[in-house]
Amino acid sequence: MEKLNDATSGRTLDAALTVEDVAEKLKVSPATVYSLLRAGELVSYRVGRSWRVDEADLMLYIQHQKSRSVPAHIEPVMSNEAKLGQTS
Repeated sequence: MEKLNDATSGRTLDAALTVEDVAEKLKVSPATVYSLLRAGELVSYRVGRSWRVDEADLMLYIQHQKSRSVPAHIEPVMSNEAKLGQTS
């Protein structure tokens, strides 16, 4: 994903995702994304009449959803790379 430089603060900004981009990444319809935006569940902003979502905000939304949906008694599944890095 392309990064943009904010000249006033020196920070790097994530390029914005469109509703269609978000829908594709989440494997849902654009209508579902619009519902999330209107409900305030997904951090977003408007550019004219269009909605935009920073990729970092989308990742935070996904992490939040994952943490809400995993029961406390179930351990998250680790990737093979993470398992290889463990010591017994």
